[in-house]
Order: sequence, then C-alpha cells, then structure tokens
Amino acid sequence: NVGSATAATTFDVANSCRFDDGSSTRLTKTPGSDGDLDNWTFSCWVKRGNITTGTAQSIFSCDVDSATNYGKLVFDTSDRLHFENSTGGTVDKLITNRLFRDCSAWYHIVAVWDSDNGTEAQRMRLYINGVEETSFNTANYPTSGLNSAWNQDSVHSIGDYNSGQYFDGYIAEAVFTDGQVYAASDFGEFDEDSPTIWKPKDVSGLTFGTNGAYLDFEDSDNLGDDESGNTNDWTETNIAAVDQCQDSPTNNFATLNPLNVPTSNPPVFSEGNTSSVTSSSGTSNFGGVTTIGLTKGKWYIEAKAVMGGTTRNDIGLVANQQTIIDSNRLAQGHNTYEWSWEVGTPAWRYETDSGTVQTQTLSTYANGDIIALYLDLDLSLIHISEPTRRTPIS
Repeated sequence: NVGSATAATTFDVANSCRFDDGSSTRLTKTPGSDGDLDNWTFSCWVKRGNITTGTAQSIFSCDVDSATNYGKLVFDTSDRLHFENSTGGTVDKLITNRLFRDCSAWYHIVAVWDSDNGTEAQRMRLYINGVEETSFNTANYPTSGLNSAWNQDSVHSIGDYNSGQYFDGYIAEAVFTDGQVYAASDFGEFDEDSPTIWKPKDVSGLTFGTNGAYLDFEDSDNLGDDESGNTNDWTETNIAAVDQCQDSPTNNFATLNPLNVPTSNPPVFSEGNTSSVTSSSGTSNFGGVTTIGLTKGKWYIEAKAVMGGTTRNDIGLVANQQTIIDSNRLAQGHNTYEWSWEVGTPAWRYETDSGTVQTQTLSTYANGDIIALYLDLDLSLIHISEPTRRTPIS
C-alpha cells in the first residue's frame, strides 16, 4: 500500500521522532485520572522503517491489565493495520484488508472511538491519508456507550505495547484529543494542485480535553513535550536528542529500502533505515539502495563510512537497482558511479555495462568520516566533498 507523497504546503512539519525497534524506544504517559471513555481521537503521521516479517509493531496503545482491558493501534505480523479495544475481555476491532509496506513515504492515520454514536459502524473509525477505511478483514464494533480501555488512568504508549511490539520508523504530529471526535479533515487536507496528495495542516486550534496532548517533536531535549497547552508531557525511554529528525510529512527524506535487498546475505538496517550493517562473511556484501530514485534536479547525499574488518566500502550512484540485487553488491558494472575505499585507498570509480573501469584517486578518508556527493542531474555534474568528521544530519 502506498503512503502519501510530499507536496508543497503552507504548514510545514519541521520534525519527527525516530523509533528503533532494536533499541526498544517508546514514549509513555499515565493520565492522572480517567478521561472521556466514550469519545476520543488519535492522529499521527508515520513512516515505516525496518519491516520484519512476522513481527507486529505498535503505534499507539494503552495497557490496563494486558489480559482483558487494553487497546492497540498496531501493524500486525502481516502488515495490516489493527485498531483494537478490549474491555472486560470483549474485543472490538477493525483489521484492514490492505497492507502497509511502503517505507518510502508517510501515512496519515486517524483512529476514532465514538461509542455513543447511534450508527454501529461509526463507533470505531479509521482514516488513512484523508480517506475513511471501509474494507476490513475483520470489523467488530462496540456496543452503544461502551467505555474504552483507552483514556483510563493507566499507561499509554507511543511506539510499543506492553514493553513489546516496538515500532520502527518515524512518527510526526501525534495528537490525542480527550472528549472530541474529529475526522481526518481536521488534521490534513488534499493539495489543491495535486488533489490525490494528502498533506498536514495546523492542529494547534483543536480542542484537546483534559488528557489530550499534541507532540510536535520540535524540542530535541524533550521529545515528549506536549504542545496542547495541557503540559501532558510524555516520558522518553531510549530516545535521545539525536532521534529528532528532519524527515517529516512535508520534507520526505530518502532512506535505505528494506524491501529491495538480496535473499542471500542481506544487510541489517536500523535507526529508521539510515544505518546499514553488512555481514563480514563472503566477498560480496550489499549495503542497500535508497527509497527514492533520481531523474532530474539537484541532490545532496551523504553517508558515514565505517569499516568493520572488510577491505572495501562503496558509496555512490547506480543506474539499475535490479542488477544490484541480482549481483548482491553495489559496483558490478552497469553504469555505476561509486566512491570506494579499498584497503584505505579511496577512489572515484566508473564502471559500464561492458566492464570498463575508470578511476581517480581521491583524498584519503578515515573510519567514521562523512562522505558527501552533490549531484546536478540537469547539468550532469557530480561534486565530491572532502571527507569530514562530524555528526550526519538526521
């Protein structure tokens, strides 16, 4: 299923928070008292990171007793979206038919609990990228006036459920409204010039209610900071300032693509698909390709080179991704430009389909240096930066 593309907007989302399942990252909040258990709305933008087959990843949850009273908004082991509430052991749920496997773009998700609604099918609602979801694998709706497990004075989590099912990727513009039922149009709008593109809009004017919160992730020293006016700050676990990212629904970054890897000796991705670790075994180790292909315009690319006992690192540009997967390495001919480090000697290499190799020796770079490329596809120019030692942009 395809996420939302980036479009120009008058409202810019400056930051997101990066979640890494391998680091058990999460944000938690326990309300001081029960809020409205019949009417509430949760909205957020998500960009999936490392998708692991057979592993569930929770976006937003509450955990009253883990057995009979809980709530989950989670990508299941088949990458379907679950919106689930259990009250006293009675489980009401919506499970989508469609799958969510697009790691290149942002999804906007709105979950609505409105058990007071006289229409059964409107007591639990899901919106994806501005459109209400109506095709479900499972649709069990709550009885009229049923109190939800959500919004009780129990722990609520963003990024996990019950210290498990950790989310991997990015979350932006997380909003919880206590006592208010909102539609997707209260959080976003279709672009007037590209009407199939859904984009965010300013939510600061919404009514949040006593337990409500708005996390915009703009304070790197306090990524759980609540901007709703309620000071309902969330507690960070294994989240640091470096997890504040510029990748957002209005400024979508290219990341490494976990769906485009070889079946043999695949890389291990982490940190929102910005880090790749390859196996030390074998002679061909594929580090990954990015989620965004380039055809025109000006681009900047950078990567941190880390040697782990191997004799070569390759960072560069390729013309044919399918060939990369088949050959299980970055440089295997096929119109490939690369910045490579072979036994400590860097060179700019160009390989063609016929196997021709042109090289130019470049300044030596050390373990941990940042390698940058400036690419102008309109003028067919490539500029290679001198290696630097600093923190990469997120």
